[in-house]
Amino acid sequence: MTDLFLRYYRDISNHLPDVSGFRLAPSNTGSGPYAAAYLQAYTTDKSVTYNQDGRHHAKYLTAVEALGPTQPGNTIEDLYTIYEGAKKHNPSKARLEVRIPSQSAINVLQQLDETAIRSTIFAFPQQDWW
Repeated sequence: MTDLFLRYYRDISNHLPDVSGFRLAPSNTGSGPYAAAYLQAYTTDKSVTYNQDGRHHAKYLTAVEALGPTQPGNTIEDLYTIYEGAKKHNPSKARLEVRIPSQSAINVLQQLDETAIRSTIFAFPQQDWW
C-alpha cells in the first residue's frame, strides 16, 4: 500500500487548498482488474491560464513585480484580463481520465457511483469560479 501512495500527487486548483484534482500511477498490485496505468481527475481551467515562460508556468509573479512601485503590475493586469474573459467564454469542467490497455476500454468508467461523485465534486456558477 505504501508504494501506491508514493505515486499520488494532489493538484490544487486556482490556489484553493480545498479544491483539487489528483494524479495517480498505481503500482502493479494497485492497478485493479483492468490494469490501470494512470488515473487523473482535473479541471479544464488550467488551459486558460497556462502561460509557460522558461521554467515558470501560469500565475508566476516575481517579488520585484509584487512589491514594486507600479501596482498592479503587468502580470496581475494580464491575469485579470484573462479571468474577466474566462467568466464569459470558458466554463471549467471536471474530467476523469483512466489509462488502461485498449482491450479493457469498453469496460472502464461504465458504472460510476453517483453518490461518490456528488460528494466529491464542487459546482460553481461560471462567473463565481473565475
